[in-house]
Amino acid sequence: MNHDNFDKTCDEFGKIIGGKPEIKNGVCTVELVRNIPTSILGVRSQSRLLYPADFSFESLDSNGDALNLGAIALLQAEVTPFLSALRKNDNILIGTLSNHWLYEEPRILYTHFEALENPLEFAETVSKAFETLQEQNFT
Repeated sequence: MNHDNFDKTCDEFGKIIGGKPEIKNGVCTVELVRNIPTSILGVRSQSRLLYPADFSFESLDSNGDALNLGAIALLQAEVTPFLSALRKNDNILIGTLSNHWLYEEPRILYTHFEALENPLEFAETVSKAFETLQEQNFT
C-alpha cells in the first residue's frame, strides 16, 4: 500500500474509532481518554493515566493487512461485554487483562489486544465493542 493510501486509511481508522489520528514513525495512532470520575487512595484524580484508550496500526502489507494494537481501561462491569464483543472477530487476540492501581474507585481494569487484519475491519470491531461500555464519554 502506498503512502497516500496509508494516510487515507489512517484518517478513516480515526473516524471509525472516533478520534483524531496521528502518524509517527510509520504508525497510525488514535488516542482517546475516557472521562469517568475516579479516586485513588481517596483522592479525586483526572489523570490521563487512569482511562486511556489507544489504538494503532502499522506495517501494511500488499493486501492492506496490518499489525493492529489496542489498549483500553474498562470499568469492572464492562470487561466481559467488551471482551465478548472483541471476540466476535476471530482475528483479535486478547493479550492481557490486569489492574494498574490499588484502592481506586471505581475499579479499573486494563486490556490489550492485537490482530493481523485490515485496519478498518479492526476499527469497526473496536467501534462496535464501544457500544458495550457503560460510560462512553471520550475526549
